[in-house]
Amino acid sequence: MAISAIAKAIMDTLQFHFDTSVFKGLGNWWDPANSWRNKYTWFPNSKVLTWLISNPLVAITDAWHMFGLIRDASIFACIPLLSGNYWLFIGYIPYRILFHVLYTYILNKKQTT
Repeated sequence: MAISAIAKAIMDTLQFHFDTSVFKGLGNWWDPANSWRNKYTWFPNSKVLTWLISNPLVAITDAWHMFGLIRDASIFACIPLLSGNYWLFIGYIPYRILFHVLYTYILNKKQTT
């Protein structure tokens, strides 16, 4: 749980206090005002790679997403590791699928004019 707390603290610092944080000046990967563009600019000529990097591999595109993955994985690791039921690790897959469907298709509807 400590790893999850550290990751969440980094995420919130990046999102809400980046300009006064220890992360300012470390590069574009850390800067939330610019790093979100990485998923669209790293492979501009490949629709497949752009889709991969902006969906299942989004965690490598910026610090906020990377520490979100670390936070989620550390929380999901607690129960299987403490109980000895290692098959419970598979619960992370439906969690990510449900998040993706809700965020992309249901809760984030684009307005048309």
